Amino acid sequence: MRIVDKTLGFWARKVLHLLLNGSIAIAALLISPDWIKPLTVVGFIAVLVFESARLKTKARRFVHEAVGPLFKREESLEYSGMFWIAVGALIVALFAEPLAYSYGFAVLAIADFAAAAVGRSWKSPRYYRNKTVAGALACFCFAAATTAAFIILSELPFPILPAMILMGGIVTILETFSHPFDDNFLILVSSSFIMSVALSLF
Repeated sequence: MRIVDKTLGFWARKVLHLLLNGSIAIAALLISPDWIKPLTVVGFIAVLVFESARLKTKARRFVHEAVGPLFKREESLEYSGMFWIAVGALIVALFAEPLAYSYGFAVLAIADFAAAAVGRSWKSPRYYRNKTVAGALACFCFAAATTAAFIILSELPFPILPAMILMGGIVTILETFSHPFDDNFLILVSSSFIMSVALSLF
């Protein structure tokens, strides 16, 4: 029995992406930094178990019949973006600053959703694979805006405009030219480590 309709699968996937990653970004700011690593390890194990069951057991058929549209077509035979986010989160939790962990998830949640939503909704020229000019501009603007908001709200001593341009550009490039790697993984890890380095320098 199909739970998620195919036509709504794209939007359901992107809204879940926004809500889950956004919630992680907020939670990382609210909880004690000491809890980030163990909770991330637990989350990684949970995702690994789910993905292994989805790909390698009899549950695979049920998952794809029930909620198949929540996954990209190519993810029916390989690990999904959710898995690579979990891998990225584990790396960031182990080696980056806790505040950078939150920033990475915030950028991933907002910029990726904006790029997908605008790129899907507004007709504009395509310039690389399935990427559109409108989607790329949305990704840049929202990554830059998220960076500015994070700097201001966290009262960080960073020059806002250069940081906006830098991170907007990097996130847009990674979101566009990630193939054959997973863009979620690249955006999360790169933005988190750039913020972690910046925190150590200022």
